[in-house]
Amino acid sequence: LDETAQLLLDAKHVFIYGNHYAIPLVTFLDRRLRLLGFRTSPLAADSRELAERASSLGPGDLLFGFALRREPTGLGPLLSRAREVGAMSVVLTDVHGLPMDPPPSKLLLAPRGLDEDFRTQVVPHLVCYAIQLSLYHLAPERCETALSNVDDLNRVIEPGPRRKLRPRVTPNPSEVLSETKK
Repeated sequence: LDETAQLLLDAKHVFIYGNHYAIPLVTFLDRRLRLLGFRTSPLAADSRELAERASSLGPGDLLFGFALRREPTGLGPLLSRAREVGAMSVVLTDVHGLPMDPPPSKLLLAPRGLDEDFRTQVVPHLVCYAIQLSLYHLAPERCETALSNVDDLNRVIEPGPRRKLRPRVTPNPSEVLSETKK
């Protein structure tokens, strides 16, 4: 997870792709990364629009793909394009042994069980949350700055009474001990 988070941190732009099974995950990861200050582009599953949106994929970018139940039709060509232009790639799948040609730079497995009729997206969502926590762990200042920017913009866009925001950063243990002694 830390290696995947580092790939995200190193990326200039993150393209997020998935088939119709993965639309909630694409939307979720896109929002979580945007909140942390990442430049993202969710990629549509339609081939013409997919080609238009992915055409700017280039060196230093990252393709993050979801392959739930099977490999989406557009994933192979997107992985090839990423490799051709010098972009990195990560695929999160629930299928053990899913053959991909070319293979992604990083493959994450998130099995969702054997029942074909009832595959929830809890496990892939948890992996996305774990990646987000790895981002906080590896780049706390970057994440805090991005979240503060969002808070500042929210105050300007929607002025008025707002709930008090709790601190996001885990305090230093010595600070916690000194606070409890007061």
